[in-house]
Amino acid sequence: MKSRTFGGWDKTTKKAPEGYKIAFAKEEEFLLENVPKDSVVLDIGCGNGRILKLLATHVKKIIGIDNDPNAIESSKEALKDFPNVEIYFEDAEKMHFDDKSFDVVVCAGATPVNFGDTEERIYSEIKRVLKNEGLFLTSVYNEDALDDRIITYDNYYEGDYEVKEGGLVVFKDFVSYQYTKEQITEILENNGLNILEIIKQGIFYIVKAKK
Repeated sequence: MKSRTFGGWDKTTKKAPEGYKIAFAKEEEFLLENVPKDSVVLDIGCGNGRILKLLATHVKKIIGIDNDPNAIESSKEALKDFPNVEIYFEDAEKMHFDDKSFDVVVCAGATPVNFGDTEERIYSEIKRVLKNEGLFLTSVYNEDALDDRIITYDNYYEGDYEVKEGGLVVFKDFVSYQYTKEQITEILENNGLNILEIIKQGIFYIVKAKK
């Protein structure tokens, strides 16, 4: 599944509406507090390298993957001076890593809201590559996110879209969801990930779960 969201997301991270700014700041604080310093980490949907750069000096090793070549180019340039970082052009629904390779899997910046019909396969892969008792740290749009989402879609994404019930936004080539606390809990638990903590901050639910 080739990404169709990187261009807009790259612009959003660099010039974000207020709800995004609040969410990004809390997400970064949360990751630094919850990712163990001696861990081996996978960042799914690494984009422009925002989370890779945040964690690179904090952990033993961090690997980023993305399925957009522009994202790979951007993150490799941003992280070229960090020897403990590896970056791969790869789909999260079929990763090349061995079983139980990572202490922590991060899927930040509300990346799971764009999983669409690949959701079940991606969560299966996340569970596969996590060590037993490994942590999954993620964020998704919450039920208050739609206004800020529309600002970014109007400003940074090309093409028409349709807003449907429950905050589902449908573009020509991808969809974007938002969730209640109960919905994201159900999704993760149905995929074998046990919720430890959920924080509502800005337009995100920030989630800590364990395999």
